[in-house]
Amino acid sequence: MVHISAELDVLNQNISSMTAGGKDEPGDPRGRHDSRVKHESDYKSAVVPVNFHKRSSSFPADLDEEDRLYFILVENIRHHQLILAYTKKLEELMKTSIFIILLSNALSICLHVLGLAVMLQEGVDLPSVLKMLITFPAYSCETGLYCMFGQAIIDQSERLVDSAFNCDWINMGPRFRRSLTIFMLQASQPLNVKVGKRVILSRHTFLRLLNGSYSLFNMLHGVQK
Repeated sequence: MVHISAELDVLNQNISSMTAGGKDEPGDPRGRHDSRVKHESDYKSAVVPVNFHKRSSSFPADLDEEDRLYFILVENIRHHQLILAYTKKLEELMKTSIFIILLSNALSICLHVLGLAVMLQEGVDLPSVLKMLITFPAYSCETGLYCMFGQAIIDQSERLVDSAFNCDWINMGPRFRRSLTIFMLQASQPLNVKVGKRVILSRHTFLRLLNGSYSLFNMLHGVQK
């Protein structure tokens, strides 16, 4: 999950750095040469996605500036497709195991709070209370850790549309704009990691698990009374 969020961060930087060459002063061939060299360097730095498969990208030698930017866009779209495929495989790996972990953690949080409430009613046993207080954050942190990494993926994927809009699309031709529009439509659906086919690892899910644990605690506490 950390790998996916890092890949999305790299993709955001690569897309937002797609800019055309600057305008040179008239009659200044040296300025044109410096601008061309500078922006060729920009092109090379923009095509440095950390691919899941080790594959080197190189520019064909006979491309003009607009074709080079279109080539960069194609590379970035391929990078996005690799991220989507990688996320799908990760979901297949995590869909059962992590779902069981989240449910067991929610139940453990509930039982620990219930046990702590019963101890406080019957009389304070300091060693037992300390054990309860130490193990309670452990279950909460483990649950929050998965949800935090899942939220990082959502946040990075939501930035893709803004990064695409911030590139130099206004100076590009119809082919570039058309491909960028298709990419933005695909990126408008935030990427997320689902477990149990329904539960999305996010900040909202973490709050729901805590609320569910508290509701279950109220029910068990009422039964215990």
